[in-house]
Amino acid sequence: MYIMFHRAIVQTFFSYRSKKKVNSFYGFASFSWDNTYYLELTDRNDWSSTLSAGNRSYNYPSVSTSILLDKVLHMNKTAKWVDMLKFKLSWANVGTDTSPYALDRYYNSTSYYGGYTISPTDSGRND
Repeated sequence: MYIMFHRAIVQTFFSYRSKKKVNSFYGFASFSWDNTYYLELTDRNDWSSTLSAGNRSYNYPSVSTSILLDKVLHMNKTAKWVDMLKFKLSWANVGTDTSPYALDRYYNSTSYYGGYTISPTDSGRND
């Protein structure tokens, strides 16, 4: 049985266009020793057109390490009811760029007919 509902879709139009480009590089390395000790490294670098020319690049490194404690403590002999016991520690750096033209001046229309202002920062647009 199918039930269909009819509803109006309201389209929202904006009086501006914007362009934004982001290029990224992602690297990942994983190391293990004795199937007990693990180290994972990641690095992501983004280049965004919305940032100033000298600061377009931003980096997201992360590191994660883990140890299988059940193997280190030989729990298969002392506590057979434990299948696996892992200790894991992670760290990451995060960030983001900004919306297009947020760092530049641009003309913005006002509520007055024919009125324009020049805005030094983003005026709350959602791009």
